Amino acid sequence: SSHFDGKVKADISVRVVLQAVGMMQSYGSQAADAANYANESSKFGAGFGNSRGGIDADATSPQAKLAYSTPNIKPPPGIAAGEQRPATPQHGTYSEDHWIQQHAMDWQQQQQQQYMAWLAYMACAPYAASGMYLGGMAPGMQNQGSGGMVRQKAGDSTVNQTKSRDRRSRKRNSKAKGKTEESPSSPMDDDDGATIRCPALQDLRRHQGNFSVPFDAVRQHCIEFAQDQYGSRCLQTMLDKLSDANKDVLLGELLPEARRLASDTFGSHVIQKLFTKCNSQQRNMLIEELKPEILKLANEASGCRVIQKAIEELAAKSQQIIAEELSFNVVTCIESPHGNFVIQKCIERMRPDSITFIVEAIETETERMAMHSFGCRVIQRLLEHCPPEMLADILTKILSNVTKFAQDQYGNYVVQHVLDYGLLEHKRHIIREVQKNILVLAKHKSSSNVVEKCFEVLTTRHTAYEMEQERTALFETVLGQYGDPSAPIFEMMEDKYGNYIVQKMMQNSRGPEKFLLKEKIISAESKLRTSSIGRHIIEQMEKMEIV
Repeated sequence: SSHFDGKVKADISVRVVLQAVGMMQSYGSQAADAANYANESSKFGAGFGNSRGGIDADATSPQAKLAYSTPNIKPPPGIAAGEQRPATPQHGTYSEDHWIQQHAMDWQQQQQQQYMAWLAYMACAPYAASGMYLGGMAPGMQNQGSGGMVRQKAGDSTVNQTKSRDRRSRKRNSKAKGKTEESPSSPMDDDDGATIRCPALQDLRRHQGNFSVPFDAVRQHCIEFAQDQYGSRCLQTMLDKLSDANKDVLLGELLPEARRLASDTFGSHVIQKLFTKCNSQQRNMLIEELKPEILKLANEASGCRVIQKAIEELAAKSQQIIAEELSFNVVTCIESPHGNFVIQKCIERMRPDSITFIVEAIETETERMAMHSFGCRVIQRLLEHCPPEMLADILTKILSNVTKFAQDQYGNYVVQHVLDYGLLEHKRHIIREVQKNILVLAKHKSSSNVVEKCFEVLTTRHTAYEMEQERTALFETVLGQYGDPSAPIFEMMEDKYGNYIVQKMMQNSRGPEKFLLKEKIISAESKLRTSSIGRHIIEQMEKMEIV
């Protein structure tokens, strides 16, 4: 039954819905026949959406709640076109069902059939937007080329709205990772919008990688596979099992596009896998192909990983190809968020005599590199892997201004690394500089780390025995004498950075300095217990049972 109030609203009963569904299933071509019925003699096209024919037709004024203006639908007997229905004092304007039962049972059948046709059409609306019903072309639609299917009636916007909804739906679906809505009969689009024409790759994407693809199918479209998320994984897995002969075949297909693939998000993983699984001859062929763009690749997010993998897998002679290309602009690589990892890998994997180009670049700009977020990492790797004699010029510049480097947010890590990897004379020089400026360095955020490192190196490193004199002098500088109220340790215990140095001293103290340290802490215990910073000292003391 339908009720009309302001706008004409239709409430289709469950019985009518079931009848409409039955009608759709009963026709040989499913929804097509039902929709053809709906379009018969333009009743649906012109009737629905007008003042009476539409499910949501407007009744714009109280005087015309229901205007029968559609020429294809005849009004029931006794009611002229545009005339208001009769009313009673009890019920106001008659309801549609009441009026039909009294006056027009035959018109009710016509009304119901039209509702059923509308329901059948709406059930097929998603297919209508693409010009397809289950049984063929949507009725009332005509092909408009690449623009899609539109209604033949120029004034009807139903399908245009459906097309808009479908476009929004496809756009949302395309954003979901790994989710694609694909038509089996047409090529898909990959994540970059490129059309995928390989049927095997379409099947692989459709199954989200859980699909077995034969080698021949991959070989013919290996470039397309390499640039796809699932295709790249498929290639990498396949390379684990391929024979050398098949690797040769695959490498021959991939080699002409190796530079482009090395820069690709997914293709770069395939190139890395080739360096891992190919033999030395095949690796040499690959690096020769990449040679003209090694410097460019080293400074890219994906390419830098390819170059790092090449450095790991290549023999020393082939590594020189990479070193020669990088030597043209080492500083740019060091300052790059990607290239600095390539330079570090060179230091870690190449012989020291092969990385002189890096040492020479650092020597010219030691101070700037030591206080650079990426440059400090490169100097640390040099200290770890190169003999101190090779770094003499760099070490001289660092040791000439220990305080400045120690107070820098990045330079302090370089000073700590000299304490770890430098010669004995280098360590002694840094400890003497720290001893001269103990309070300034201990209360600074960055340099306090260097002071902690000094106590650690003097106690736990293999050179500790040889630096016993420096150790004693540093403890005395911090602790002062028995009963000395102005000893630097009192300020350090209450400082937000210095208190960590005191805790490090507690961990590395022994013999006479341990008892002196205990005396200093006990003398300030009452003050420390009331301080949020000092409480850390008390807790550490109780934990280590110094008292």
